[in-house]
Amino acid sequence: MKIIIQHKYFILICILLGLLIRLAWIIFFDIEPVSDFHWYYTSAQRIALGRGYIGANGPTAYFPVGYPAFLGLVFYFFEQGILIAQIVNIILYETIIILTYLSYKIIFTSEIGARISVVLLTFYPNHIAYSSLIASETFFLFLCMLGSYLFLISKSRSLFLVASGIAFGLATLTKPWSFFLFIILLFCSSKNFYQYLKTFLILFITQIIVISPWLIRNHSAFGRYTLSNNFGVNLLVGNSYYSKGKFTNEPVYKYSDLKSTNNERIRDSVAFSIALNFIRNYPFDVFKLLPKKLWYLWYKDVEGIGWNIEGLKNTNSLKLIILKILKLPSQLFYLILLFVYIFSFRQLYLRFNSKFVLLGLYSILYISIISLIFFGDARFHFHVIPYIVLTVSLYFEKVLEDIRIEIF
Repeated sequence: MKIIIQHKYFILICILLGLLIRLAWIIFFDIEPVSDFHWYYTSAQRIALGRGYIGANGPTAYFPVGYPAFLGLVFYFFEQGILIAQIVNIILYETIIILTYLSYKIIFTSEIGARISVVLLTFYPNHIAYSSLIASETFFLFLCMLGSYLFLISKSRSLFLVASGIAFGLATLTKPWSFFLFIILLFCSSKNFYQYLKTFLILFITQIIVISPWLIRNHSAFGRYTLSNNFGVNLLVGNSYYSKGKFTNEPVYKYSDLKSTNNERIRDSVAFSIALNFIRNYPFDVFKLLPKKLWYLWYKDVEGIGWNIEGLKNTNSLKLIILKILKLPSQLFYLILLFVYIFSFRQLYLRFNSKFVLLGLYSILYISIISLIFFGDARFHFHVIPYIVLTVSLYFEKVLEDIRIEIF
């Protein structure tokens, strides 16, 4: 096994295999964008045509602008089409694999474990399924891994930290809850207080600069500085009489106050007020929802395949059967990865005394807190997988080393 991993063309072979698998996926599973994905796609088309980020009633900020703006640029410089967006997904994910590989080598200074991380991500089933989806997850993960890699190579050099801050700033424009995600890296890096403060300020200020134009635009359009007009709505989805711990439109449809206006800013403010009143008046009901939110966040990792099923043009086809069958290996892969991580991270931390072993744990805690505030959804943990993979790869590397020692 170790001899195979050490082959000089191993990385290239994995990258090519990952490319071929994902190309085969998007060609075979010819799907249409549905739900949020349809909005991203049509919004990107409008941006590419120079119409701006608009909805049915003029300027919009309901969905974060990051991914539609990126896809709009792609469509502007190349051509519009679902296939183009899918090919970009593949390129981004192949880059994610390389960034994870390079990050591992910096953190744990080992080639074998870095190559194991390449294998795990190359063949990770649910992430393969995202190749065909016009979803923000792959783009967001790319920005997170790019920001992390730039942080790791910075060695406190301001220029690299600014570049890292730009990447995390763009990630914030894609998913606003990620604004403080960079703090996880600060927790893992061993620096004195001055270096902590300097790094924090550079990353924080850079992100503010990156997101400021969008905040100013939204203040001009809606009268408030906001990254998106769905904070209150999402809070209501997770905190109301009708909440289930996961995403459902029922809370939004049930309140007549939300139906009385088409103004998304006012609608979001009303939703926020309703949710806040519920939290204040029914804290026990809010508390009872917390385990459900965590359950829906972590219990499965097949939603990418599920969205492929939703987007199938012909639901009475062999493709539907294949997708349903693929859910099982995808879930097993995820559960095994999670089990190995839970089993190994403590002993690895004690063995190596490296805070970066806890990178996956901090990522898990961060998104868990976000989900406890709002609601749980498997899509939310998409970006956590590579951070978990880093630690799992270290464990597998040490297992291989221990086996080699026992044999020889």
